[in-house]
Amino acid sequence: RVPWAALCGDDGVHLLQRHVVRVAPSLRVAATARTLRAGCSRGSHAVVVGNPWPISAPLKELCDAQEEAALVSGILEPHFPQVQVLVREQATVAAVTGSMQGAGWVHVACHGEVREARASDGGEVGHYLLLATDGSSNGELSKEEVGKVKLAPGATIVLSCCQSGLGQMTGEGVVGLSRALFAAGAGELVVSVCSIPDAA
Repeated sequence: RVPWAALCGDDGVHLLQRHVVRVAPSLRVAATARTLRAGCSRGSHAVVVGNPWPISAPLKELCDAQEEAALVSGILEPHFPQVQVLVREQATVAAVTGSMQGAGWVHVACHGEVREARASDGGEVGHYLLLATDGSSNGELSKEEVGKVKLAPGATIVLSCCQSGLGQMTGEGVVGLSRALFAAGAGELVVSVCSIPDAA
C-alpha cells in the first residue's frame, strides 16, 4: 500500500507537489462529496478530540495526541465561533458523536483499530476509533455509530488515527469509517491507511 501522494514523477517531484490528490472509497461517494463541497456550509462549530483515556484496548496513552488537540483547536478558533475540545475521559462515544452533530470541522487524534472478520460482526472486518470508556460504552466508535451523526454539509474531517482509512472491500468500493463519514455529510476527509506514531 503506497499513498497516492507519495508517488514521484521521473523528475523526482512528488505528485502532491503538483496536484491536489483526492481519493474516495467509490465513485458514488466521490460524486456525493463533490456536490457537498460545492454547497459547503462550515457549520457553527468545530470539534477536536485528543488522547481519549481510558480505552478498551491494551495500548499506551497518546500524550502527543492531546498536545495535537490543543494545537489544532488554536488554529481553528479564528475560523469557528465555537471549538469544542474533548480530551481524555471527556472523549466518550456519546460526547464525541453528540458534539459532531452539525459540526463543520472534526479533528480526532486517537488510537484506531482494525479487527479481522468475525461472525459476531456479520463476517465484516471491524474498524473502530478507540474513544474513552464509560459505564455505558466500551468506547469503540464504529461506522454504525458514525451513521447516527449528521454533520454540516461539506464538513472537513481529519482522523489522525492508525488505519482509519481502511475498510471492507465490496463491489461498491471500500466500506468503513470513511464511507460512513461521507454519508454523514463530510465533503473532505483526511485518513491514514497505515499505522502512524504518536509523534506524527
